[in-house]
Amino acid sequence: WDAENLSDGILKPEVDAATVNMGGNWRMPTYEEYEELMDNTRVSTTVIDGVTGKTFTNMTDASKYIFIPYAGGALDGSFNSLNEVGNIWGSSFDSNPASGRAHSSASYLHINSGSYYGTSWDERRNAFSVRGVC
Repeated sequence: WDAENLSDGILKPEVDAATVNMGGNWRMPTYEEYEELMDNTRVSTTVIDGVTGKTFTNMTDASKYIFIPYAGGALDGSFNSLNEVGNIWGSSFDSNPASGRAHSSASYLHINSGSYYGTSWDERRNAFSVRGVC
């Protein structure tokens, strides 16, 4: 990826996987939206229809939640970590040249089968899941 695919450090719609595949106003969440999700929800490990993952439930309205499965990922053609981790790409890119990752490292939400969940940055060569938001 290079700067021509970004607008203020965020993927442009024409290269955002959620927008391209789902159309309309769908897009991948930003780093800031993932941080907001973690700050304003209760997180629990959940099994839905035999699939294990984490549920992020709104602190003031329990009817609002999002379930993220431990879907694993792939690197260099090798699939791994199914039922152990879940990584969901975000649309924010590291645009700080001092980081050494400028424009090659993107945000993602990471969950694991333990108690950990958080945001991080990684190379786009990893195959993580995509979850669209409107």
